[in-house]
Amino acid sequence: MIVSITVGVVTVADEVERGENLRVYEDPPAARPDELVSAPEIADMLGWPRTKVWSYYVKGISGFPPAWGGWPSNRLWLRADIEAWAEQERDRHLKAAEALAAVNKRGRAARRR
Repeated sequence: MIVSITVGVVTVADEVERGENLRVYEDPPAARPDELVSAPEIADMLGWPRTKVWSYYVKGISGFPPAWGGWPSNRLWLRADIEAWAEQERDRHLKAAEALAAVNKRGRAARRR
């Protein structure tokens, strides 16, 4: 089953005209209902509060994926997009932590001399 969801009474054109930061697919790929997740589901997946999901989405923090569609107050994302983004973010944070640990280790070694 393929689902197609429109934005409802407020159209995408209305939101663009008002200058709202949509960050949605212009031509969303077809998706089954089980391939879509809402902000509360994303929050559960990532262990975040719901407000953090909306903040990352609206502000485009760390390349958070665009919404697949939905309504202005209830966007939907492709589960695969969120999972790929989360894995990429984990890798990025791990590399940053490893780099910081290496710098700290060099600093401790230099202080011992």
